[in-house]
Formats: sequence, structure tokens, C-alpha cells
Amino acid sequence: RVRMHMHVCQMFIPVIRQRLSPLKIYANVNVSNLCTANFHSSENGKTNNSSESRCNITQKQTGASCMEPVQNSRARQYLKYNKIYQRRRPTMKERRLVGEYRERIVEYRNKEKYGKALRKFNEMEEVGVTPDIQTYTAVLSILNRLKQPSYALRLFHDMIKQGIQPDIRVYCSIIGTLVKSHQWEKALEVFDNLIAAGMPAPNVFVYNAAIRACGVGKQWERAVQLFEDMNAGRVKTPCEIQVKPDIDSYSAIINACRQCGKWEKALEYFEMVDKNWKEIINSTQSPKQAASVRIYNSALLACSDVGKWERALELFDEMKKKGTEPNSYTYSSAISACILEGKWEQALSLSEDQYKQRINPTIYTFSALISTCEKGKQWDKCIEIHEDMVAAGFSPISVTDGAKVSLIIAYGKAGDMKNAFRMFDIISAKNEVTYSAIISACETNALWEKVLQLHESMNRSGIELDDASKKAVASAHKNMSINTLNLEKAGT
Repeated sequence: RVRMHMHVCQMFIPVIRQRLSPLKIYANVNVSNLCTANFHSSENGKTNNSSESRCNITQKQTGASCMEPVQNSRARQYLKYNKIYQRRRPTMKERRLVGEYRERIVEYRNKEKYGKALRKFNEMEEVGVTPDIQTYTAVLSILNRLKQPSYALRLFHDMIKQGIQPDIRVYCSIIGTLVKSHQWEKALEVFDNLIAAGMPAPNVFVYNAAIRACGVGKQWERAVQLFEDMNAGRVKTPCEIQVKPDIDSYSAIINACRQCGKWEKALEYFEMVDKNWKEIINSTQSPKQAASVRIYNSALLACSDVGKWERALELFDEMKKKGTEPNSYTYSSAISACILEGKWEQALSLSEDQYKQRINPTIYTFSALISTCEKGKQWDKCIEIHEDMVAAGFSPISVTDGAKVSLIIAYGKAGDMKNAFRMFDIISAKNEVTYSAIISACETNALWEKVLQLHESMNRSGIELDDASKKAVASAHKNMSINTLNLEKAGT
């Protein structure tokens, strides 16, 4: 009899987890006490099946009334967590409709037709179909890709109002969306509420998202604390399984330290990964090649931010030796580290290697290379890189404003004033540096009238001349006076 009633007790928990409404009457009854009560009543030859007798027995054992929640009641915890008493069990027709809408939304999401997916979701509300947790999760993943934090938060609150308890995937999507939109305070607030509630149990993915939020908010100490909690085994699941950091956790903490200017701390965490490389890589759930590239890119970014070009090149070579293939962001980070210290030869060498590997550079890599070659007075290289950029499929005017200024100088040195003025005209926010570059180009090509016209334009805009521009304007006035005097003499 004891075994039979304990078996019944074990069967209650999965049923309660399924959020079945018939279990409302047990909301205030301890399951273990319920089974014990049935055992005692059956010993006396009487079997009490009514809810009233169960409540009386529970009240006698625990000292609590039937209308009061029993302390340490597992049934009460699950029922309160799932809010069964607020929800009606959907009919077969409703479940079928929800499944059809969910399949269509997931199909549109996989095809990246996000507009159609969201319209399909709004259609559910119009026809009176209540979405389930899987549908909400699919829509929130779309909003995460579209960076729509306000819409995501509204859906999150709608779920709670409808009695649908968000699972850990929903929390990951919400925090990720807020991080991408730089709303790190709200992201950490959602994370703190999750930790305070204790259900659903946090996992490594939600901790990684919280660490990224700390990096965006320059909260590196909080990021380190969250990472160390995982690394020390202080984060556990309800089954007492430790939540250990994975490769993405290391990537997140390295980026967080880098964003806060703690590049030395960032490289320390990379050394931790390097020492236990095989163990960490083999334990990751994501593809190993992609995970390896992410962790190296994070370390290279930390080096590029402070111009540690030698260390960046060491990491780049080490990456290749381990069989990890670099991508465009890897080359961009290594090139940026060389550029920051003016090592244009090493930067161009990396760029040539990138072309050999048939990896197209990003527009920022092209812009950085153009600026570096201009600083190294490699005018022909600037124009050559600009032509390579156009050949790669980029618009000739899509470079950054800094690269446009470098191209003005380079085209001016080459005598191509048409392209120099083209770059000057497409710069929206013109300043002292922009005018100085185009005036210098006009001076090089002896376009004195253009120099004076640009000077007048600067005066109208309230932009002051720098020393080089003042000399160019003085030279323009002098040469224009000489030209006028020569014309007068020729006329007489």
C-alpha cells in the first residue's frame, strides 16, 4: 500500500507541470501529506476520496486551514508558477489553430520573411486565437533579429497577463533584444527579476546575455562577478547541476572587459581559454569552428583597441596553427591593430593575404587601409585600394568620412581633382579638416580661384582656417594678383 500511494505521489508532479485545470482543488494541499493521509485512512479500512476529507486530514497534520496555502507544498509552488487557476484548458480546435499559426510563423522566420511572420501573429489576435509559449518564443526571436525592444517587452508583459509563464528561452530573447538596442539597464533588470524569482532556472545562455549587457553598460565588475559565479560552480539548476561557462561565456567576458577599457583583463581570460582549449571547445554546444573564430575575434579586438599589433599578429598566427580559419572580422581586427600604430606595411600584407584567401574585406577595413596609406604618404596605394573596394561591389562613396578626407588628399596628389571634389561634396558634415584637405588639393594643382571660393564658403559657415589653409589662401591671393597684373600688361 505504501508503495502504491508513493507511486501515485510521483505521478502527480508531471501532471501538475502540464498545467491541467482539474488540479485546481489541490492548490492548497501538500502532495506528500495527501498520500500519507490516504495511507492512514486506508489502514482503518476507510477510503476518503473527497476533496473535503483530504483538506481535513491535511489541516490536522499541518495546522493549516484548507483555504490557506501549505508551506513547503510542492503542488502549490508548481500551480502558482504555472498559474493554472487563471487559465482555461484550450479545446482541440483551439490547439489545432494555434499549431497552424505557429508553423506558418516559424516557416516565415526561417525564410527571413519577418514582416509576414509578424502580420500572421497579429492575425491571431484579430481572430481571437491565444498564442502559446512556443509561438511567443518564435515571435520574440524575430524581434531580437529586428532589434525591436519595445514590442518585445509588450509581448513579454502580455504573456504574463494571460497566465503564460515565460520560459528561459523567452528571457534569453528579451535580454538579447535589449542588449542589441543598448538598453542594458532594462536587460539587467529583467535578469535580476529572473534570479529573484528562481523560476525558470537560469542557464548559461541567460548568464551570457547578462554579461553582454554589463559590457554595453561599462559594468565590467558586475560582468566579472557573473562569470566567476559560473566558473566557481555557484550557479546551479534545480537538479543541483552546476552551470559552467562555455566558449560563448569567455567571448562575452572578454568583450565586456574590452568595452570597459580593461584589455589586460580581457587577455587574461583568453589565456584561461588557451590553457584549457580542448576541454572548453569540446564542451560547447555551438559549432566548434564558429566558436573558435568568435573567441579569437574577441581577443584580437582587445588588441586592436589599444594598438597591440605584435600581440595581434601572434594571435593571428596561433589561430591558423590550430586550424581555425579567420573570417573578415578577424582580418579587420588584426589590420586595425596595425593601423593604430601606423604599421601600414603589415596592414597591407594582411590585406593581400585576405585577398588570397578570397575573403572580402568589410567597408571599415577598406576605409582603415585608405587612411593608413594616406598617413604613410602612399597616395597611389590609397587610390588602388579604393578601386579594389569598387571592384568588390561596394559603392565608391560608401567609405567613412575619414577615408573620404584621405581620398581627397590622395586624388589631389594624383591630379584627379574631379574625384577629389566628388569626395568633398558627399561629406555631409564638413569641418575644418575637410576644408583643409580640399584646399590643400587645390593648392597642389594651382587652382587659386577654387581656394578663394572655398575660403568664402568657410567664412559663411563660421569655420576657421588652420595654419596650412591660411598659407594656401595667402598664396592664392598673391598668385591671383600676379595673374591680374600679367593680364593688364598683356592688354596694354
